Amino acid sequence: VHTIGATSFFVFSLYMVVVASKIYRELYVQKPFVSYWSYQLKKYSNEIVGVFLLIQLLMIIKVIDWGSIVEWGLAFYIMFFFLSLYWDFKDIDIMMIRK
Repeated sequence: VHTIGATSFFVFSLYMVVVASKIYRELYVQKPFVSYWSYQLKKYSNEIVGVFLLIQLLMIIKVIDWGSIVEWGLAFYIMFFFLSLYWDFKDIDIMMIRK
C-alpha cells in the first residue's frame, strides 16, 4: 500500500510541477509577476525532472549506484517547488467575487 501510494504521489506531483511550469512560462513572458529566482526554478523544472529521471535510468541499467538519491532529490525538489508557489502567491490579492 505504501509503495503504490508513494509512487502515485510522486507521479502526480511531478505531473503538476510540469504543468505549473508550463503555465508560468506562458504567463511570465506576457508580464513578470514573480521574482526572478522563482521563475527560473519553474522555467527549468522540466530539465531538473529530466536529470533525475536520467539518473534513475542509469541506476536501473546498473551504470551507477547512488542509492536513493533520486527519491530524496525529487522529494525535496517537489517540497521546494510547492513552497515557492506559496511565496509567489502569499501577497497576491485573488478574489473571485468583490462586493
